[in-house]
Amino acid sequence: MRVKLQHKAGKWTKAERKTILQAVVWGMKTIGLNEKGMKLKVILNADPTVYGDAYYDDDLTCTIRISSRNKKQNRSLKTVFHELWHIHQYLNQGLDLGEKAMFRGVEYEYDYWNSPWEKAARIEEKSLLAKYKKYLDNSA
Repeated sequence: MRVKLQHKAGKWTKAERKTILQAVVWGMKTIGLNEKGMKLKVILNADPTVYGDAYYDDDLTCTIRISSRNKKQNRSLKTVFHELWHIHQYLNQGLDLGEKAMFRGVEYEYDYWNSPWEKAARIEEKSLLAKYKKYLDNSA
């Protein structure tokens, strides 16, 4: 999977963009997002309404958007890992939030906060952040 970082809006410094990109690459490798021919767009923006989101654009492209609203390092990294987990769910666990919310072959009423895919992503963001911090500590 190839990664393309886009800096749409917000005041993301070069160092912050580098930190996000490194976390994305590490997270993709750790989660196993290595589908050949796939492209992941990471868009850094200034959307004040969400911390981040992820979606499956088409057969070859996925997108993650991260808001400058959450520029505290742990918050932005948790968001990166949370959204990467959603990409994993789209590609490997049947997550589809189209007309009907589907996950692992089951149709769900759309209750964002209590949906099983959101609960799983919140658990994984914490786990991945802890592993990433250990990785960074061991790399220093």
